[in-house]
Amino acid sequence: MLQSAEPVSTKRMLVSLIKSIDAYNSLLKDHHRRVTAFAHRLGVEFGLPPRRLAKLVIAASIHDIGAIYVKEREQLMRIDVEDPEPHAINGARILSGIPAFDGIRLLVRYHHVRHDDVERGLVSASEVPEESWFLHLADRVAIYDLNFASEPDPRERVRAEIRSRFGRDFLPELRGAFERAAATEGFWRDADEDEYRELLTFAVDAELDETVGADLESLALLFARIVDNRSHWTHAHSRIVGVLSGRIGGLMGYPPETCAKLRVAGFLHDIGKIAVPAEILEKPLPLDEAERETMESHARFSSLILSGDDELAEIGRWAGNHHERRDRTGYPLMTGGERFEPESDIIAYADVFAALLENRPYRSALSPQEAMDVLKSLSPLKLSQDVFNAIAANFAELVSLLDEDRERDLGFGGERDRGQEPWLSV
Repeated sequence: MLQSAEPVSTKRMLVSLIKSIDAYNSLLKDHHRRVTAFAHRLGVEFGLPPRRLAKLVIAASIHDIGAIYVKEREQLMRIDVEDPEPHAINGARILSGIPAFDGIRLLVRYHHVRHDDVERGLVSASEVPEESWFLHLADRVAIYDLNFASEPDPRERVRAEIRSRFGRDFLPELRGAFERAAATEGFWRDADEDEYRELLTFAVDAELDETVGADLESLALLFARIVDNRSHWTHAHSRIVGVLSGRIGGLMGYPPETCAKLRVAGFLHDIGKIAVPAEILEKPLPLDEAERETMESHARFSSLILSGDDELAEIGRWAGNHHERRDRTGYPLMTGGERFEPESDIIAYADVFAALLENRPYRSALSPQEAMDVLKSLSPLKLSQDVFNAIAANFAELVSLLDEDRERDLGFGGERDRGQEPWLSV
């Protein structure tokens, strides 16, 4: 595990990554931020102690990470959600096995539970964390506020709708906290970016101890899962890129701390894909020009998301350059030449290597020999000859490593004819 020399720096990285979900996700634009503000104000009014309030804030900030498709988001935007279970279950699954989020997972799992579900015995009251009731209420306040925005008195309309649902959808014990909070102007004021960061910083500092907060690799792996789960074709891609990157670094003689950074950069290299609709990620036909521009924008967003923390700028630079090429034919900046770092080559090679051996909607996985031919074509003009030599000399080991890691997950599905050059679409 990569241990940050300054745990607070890693916590700051976590805040930036959480904010990125809300800021860049095409499905969840600003929703997490608004729900977080509503949940915090409800929790304060109710008198939740700081640790529980912190847990609520973190859960609110990522509660819809299991919603993958536009159609799911459209359903969640309705006054009454017909089937919220799939995205709640998927969100909890994404968080499973990450120590820093052990206390958050069940809040996400039950953030759409209705009071009637418990009353009718469909859900055991003991299964539902108390903070989930606050989160459900805050989520619906945000949705009702959006749906009723064009009415003459939208706030009163929201209040009336919420009041009518206590004891049916919402926990009756939260009625008083809601009434007191909703009577204030501050409750309805939209939280800005600075306020959102302050809430997240408070929550991360209060909820995560230094040992958990310093485990950067686990946190990076969590966000790799969030990205990769947006398409069943890439459900393990970022993790595999991270594993390959760290091993290639080791084969080239890099010290353990650099190899750990390479793993983290590999885990996070595609984080910008939260800005790409899943429908584009899963399209089985060649992308049109607009869709390709949207797809390629993920590299720029990866750079933006990872540029906010000086302590991790190096990792962000390696990750953000994974589609750049030394001959300036890559994207998004078409950088190259002397500005191209060997570590960026490692991430780029690992990304192509992993993608070539994965099924994608537009083609089937290549054989190891076909993959080697593609990798060889990239050096020395597009990517480093030295990195390629290390891969070629240890190719069988790296393929075996990739296969072993892939076996820990579900197999890749779907096969298509190869309609595009594979390294242009990975």
